[in-house]
Amino acid sequence: MKRDEHHNWVAENSMFITKLSNPLKAQLQMMGMTEENMSPEQVTQDVLVLSSAKDHFIPIKMHNMLMRALKNAKSAQGIVYTKETQAHNHCQIGNIPLVCQDVIGWLDKK
Repeated sequence: MKRDEHHNWVAENSMFITKLSNPLKAQLQMMGMTEENMSPEQVTQDVLVLSSAKDHFIPIKMHNMLMRALKNAKSAQGIVYTKETQAHNHCQIGNIPLVCQDVIGWLDKK
């Protein structure tokens, strides 16, 4: 972790997400999040999926896979942010006001 900034971020982010203090245990838990145990078909409420076209952590192909997997959602709307919107990076960093506007607009409609 000390030698590689990217791997340090992955390890620390995994520990934050899983609330585990051991990097290996956190990574193992993250790797255990698979199609077999995520159960997206159990989601029945309205869903808004925000994705970034050039996300360094989550491949854009995951957006379409998730949208297809939400087959029992009351509704599922997806937004893919691109370079043109300046929100194409992980968590739409670069244009947070646009993302907030989109989320608030979606909530107002629901």
